[in-house]
Amino acid sequence: MAILSRGQITLVNMGDMMDLIDQHIAYAWKEDGTDRFTRGKPEPNIARLESLWQWGTVVDGVPRTIVNNLNPTNISINEQKYTRTSTSNAYLLTSSSDPAYYSGMTDRSKTSYANYLIGDKVLFSIDYKGPDATFGITKWYMSLDGSNITRKNRGATTYRATLPDGYTRLWVYTEVNEGDIDYSFEIPTGAFGSAVGDSALIRNLRISKSNETDESIMPIYTTNPQDDYDNAVPRYIGRSLKDSNSPADYTWEPNPDRKPWTAYAQGLNGEDLSLMPYGEQLQLGTNQPFTMGYGISNTAWKDGWAYLDTKPENTAFSNEILPQNGMFYNFVPENGKTYTQSIRIKTDAKYNPNNYTYFSWFTTDGHNSQNAKILPLSNNEYLVYSTCVWNKTGKNLRSFDIFNLHTAFGFRDSTATYLAFKDLKLEPANTMGIPTPWTPAPSEDPLGAIPKYVGTAALPYEDFSKYAWDLNPAWLQQESNNNLANKVDNDTYNNDQSNVWTEISNRVTEEEAQAIQKSLNKITGAYTDFVSTGGKHDQDLANLKSAINTDIQKLADKVLGFDFVNTWFRIGDGGLSIGEANSNFEILISNDQITFYDSGTAVAYVSNQSFFINSGMIVDDLQIGKFKFAKVNDNLMGLFHIA
Repeated sequence: MAILSRGQITLVNMGDMMDLIDQHIAYAWKEDGTDRFTRGKPEPNIARLESLWQWGTVVDGVPRTIVNNLNPTNISINEQKYTRTSTSNAYLLTSSSDPAYYSGMTDRSKTSYANYLIGDKVLFSIDYKGPDATFGITKWYMSLDGSNITRKNRGATTYRATLPDGYTRLWVYTEVNEGDIDYSFEIPTGAFGSAVGDSALIRNLRISKSNETDESIMPIYTTNPQDDYDNAVPRYIGRSLKDSNSPADYTWEPNPDRKPWTAYAQGLNGEDLSLMPYGEQLQLGTNQPFTMGYGISNTAWKDGWAYLDTKPENTAFSNEILPQNGMFYNFVPENGKTYTQSIRIKTDAKYNPNNYTYFSWFTTDGHNSQNAKILPLSNNEYLVYSTCVWNKTGKNLRSFDIFNLHTAFGFRDSTATYLAFKDLKLEPANTMGIPTPWTPAPSEDPLGAIPKYVGTAALPYEDFSKYAWDLNPAWLQQESNNNLANKVDNDTYNNDQSNVWTEISNRVTEEEAQAIQKSLNKITGAYTDFVSTGGKHDQDLANLKSAINTDIQKLADKVLGFDFVNTWFRIGDGGLSIGEANSNFEILISNDQITFYDSGTAVAYVSNQSFFINSGMIVDDLQIGKFKFAKVNDNLMGLFHIA
């Protein structure tokens, strides 16, 4: 039964309470449950993202996968294309003999994922796009029959479902039994057509334990936690009193099993917020003025932008726009690595999201077109970026070479008046596939290459205010390194010191000023001794910085705190009163009670470890021990047991 009531609270006996304890759980990646909704808690995917890349290669003499009569080509970080090289039998057969190929095993001494999965129900799934999606996935296992090794097919049903982008998800369930010494999954010859040149795309390889009871339900794809934590562990957990497959029937909250998310920024108001660590700027010179041209008239440098007045005669030469004078044509990417290029654009031209643009990852071999994504920002600004799996060796990349920008932005239209470029960045791709804020190359500005602040929150929120921010230790370390390198400009220091003491003398008594001066003299002496040794002792530096921060805080409290204290705090016979003098709200703290006043009337108080209040409203939920009253929707309230 369900303990729910419309417009009133229903009391139940303990027998009925036991029904409530068996609440239903679901997981998702969106707060309304609509993104990758699943009833079962996803087990870790032990297949690494790179494992799909490595299909068809041999590493340290160990075949990652047996590839027969197929030529593999990397498409993205988790997608490969397989092209027939012969009309003979063509197939893929996964290898389980190399634990480096997988991760998440509880016992790293195991020599294959078969050993890790022994005794469990196992899910194997892929996404496929190719000539024929009706093939069945074959499950081969090897076992010992006496002294003989036998290879057998463990049959099971192959399920399939069509995805919105035209791919087909195929999946099978099986068991790995005691005695299985190897286990492989085969994508058979029918998946790759019949003629030379026929091909198929495969992505999103998943191998994991499973507790699913209905095997026909399409499994979601999750990544390996080491590769992409955000897409490995659901963001939200949902609870429902109904046995339902509808996300709307669940009350959703952040998943407590997730580790906190770390974000990065250059300012406490979210300036240059990034949900991923800042990528290293790989292209030198982006902190200098540059010129864009060829498909447009050459830009001019204006207020930090490569700026163009878009008169018709300036914007009708070619579909290609790229840096001029050979700039940004000196970086050599590493074969097999994935990179992201990004450009910030500002224009008053109309943006058409239905049209496309692309980057040419150009080398002396010619153009290599990769689709670009456009992220609208604000104030007529956009971020255009593209990602590429690099498959060349020893070739210089011509960075920031972009095509068809005029189709996405109508800057050739007579109504547009300007087009501008800035913040060019080339960086290693991250697991979210997003660009990170522009930074200079570390060799050009070591401090500027590091985000100043790090923030933590339960989930990767886009809203900076949901994070608890602190100074980035890496930024502080680099700042210290810079200070040591630069030492102290004595003239500037003495001038600033004179201004500070003039201000202090207007705020504090002579005795207080002398105490502060004495403390700061100790700091100055310590710093002088520290510099005289060449700054060789890191612990001395840490102690010095701590002392400086402590005394600066004391000084700030002394200078800035008087007005605040006088406005908000008063001491009387009844105790300490907190609240602005003219406000209707006040808190009175005495020896044995904290009292809250509204317009002179006591409305609540805390005393003897109890809280008393005349009336109150709970907006969402109230928890007592392991039981929680929670709003299900505007008309329903439930009582939940919290495990």
